[in-house]
Amino acid sequence: MQGILLQPWITRLWVALLVTILTLPHMARAQEQSSSSSSEKQTTVAGETQNKAENQDAGPSVPTSAIWADSYFRQIGTAGLLAGSPTGLHWGRLYVPTADVRGIVEQLDGSGGQPNEVFTSTLFDGTVIFDREFRNQRIAVQYQPRLAITDGQVVKNFSNQNTSLDAIIYSRPRWNIRFGDTYQYYYTQQSIDNLYLDVDSITSTTVTNSFVDGPDRWLSNSAYVSVSYAFSQRLSTTVTPRYSYMESGVGASFNVGQLYGGDFSLNYRTSGKQTVGFQYLSQVIHEKTSPNSNTIYQTVAGTIERQISPRWLVKGSAGITTASFGDNSRQWYAYGTFGLVRAFLRSSLALNYSRGDSFSNGFISDQFTDRVDVTYRSQLTKRLVWALGGGYLREAVTGGFQAKYADTQLNVLMAPKASLYFFAGYAFKNQAGNSLGLFVGDQHLGSFGIRWQPTPKGSLNP
Repeated sequence: MQGILLQPWITRLWVALLVTILTLPHMARAQEQSSSSSSEKQTTVAGETQNKAENQDAGPSVPTSAIWADSYFRQIGTAGLLAGSPTGLHWGRLYVPTADVRGIVEQLDGSGGQPNEVFTSTLFDGTVIFDREFRNQRIAVQYQPRLAITDGQVVKNFSNQNTSLDAIIYSRPRWNIRFGDTYQYYYTQQSIDNLYLDVDSITSTTVTNSFVDGPDRWLSNSAYVSVSYAFSQRLSTTVTPRYSYMESGVGASFNVGQLYGGDFSLNYRTSGKQTVGFQYLSQVIHEKTSPNSNTIYQTVAGTIERQISPRWLVKGSAGITTASFGDNSRQWYAYGTFGLVRAFLRSSLALNYSRGDSFSNGFISDQFTDRVDVTYRSQLTKRLVWALGGGYLREAVTGGFQAKYADTQLNVLMAPKASLYFFAGYAFKNQAGNSLGLFVGDQHLGSFGIRWQPTPKGSLNP
């Protein structure tokens, strides 16, 4: 019954969102035209002078901390930024920035009747990007297919499709409206990534990739619209409606999850190096197999981001979450996130803790999850880069699903002019619990291969 009653509310939400997107640019244009350009110029100069006087400690900072709205696009599955200009092989605005071929060996040591098997295969990966910038808009479409071949035949177990769409719909000094959509399809959940916590030490950004595996297929699609407005050079606000749809498994283990929600944030830059804020998060999670139908999460929290130095960024949040279940019961949780990126001369360290829905971690649950990851990357020589990482994930409920991993990777630059790397990696995973459609037991995954990837100057990637 709750799912039925929810539909009119969802319809009204998306109608209101559509009206907002269509009207906000006209409102912004009218507001900008109402004030003269000379007045804005004087205000800007005065504001910059005041900021310099008040913020004597403000030094160089990373790009993501130097602007009030995040207008950057990131390459799919990594923390690296799309440069906006074609790299690698390109045909106009369509280009291929990276491709690789690798051999893999995976050993599954299952428990509770799950399989004990060894898989070997050859994987072909690549990324295709279309990136086009207009006067006040930008659109980027990324496609990352993977093809697995064993004994001359395509192996569905390791083949997958990842696609993302990012668009800046409207951009002005005070307004920023963007849209994003991410689609993933795995015939069998096999998380074979370079690092499950990827870090870009230049921009001090991190991305957590899913490492949870299961024997059945996985389909997910997540979309959001972000509307940001700057009241002044220091004060800004962002409203972000979002929706996610997930499918997992086949037959008796088939499960569906949906998430409807939105975020509201208010941020104030206290100095050139620090920003504090307030955020409100609301989510309605529906899981097909859950007897409680819909679970509603509401979170309020304070946030802070501090650029300790040009190479050291710390950010986090703390607050409370209330969860309302279908049986009219309610629970209260402590809420928090934490992130740290420390770049040294030839290495970097990243730590990330988050609490939130399980969908972004590769499985369906109406319970919140806790996840912590750490990655250390070092450029041992001019041509040799080594990385080591580990992580832990759990459902925030007694007896819930748990998973952990440790991974390492070595990259050797073999041909600088051709941007060819040899790489080898190993990952160990352990999964425990009774979540539907997820593997339980130990996994050992080894891989090696050749990667073609032009690397941005100053980056420790790949």
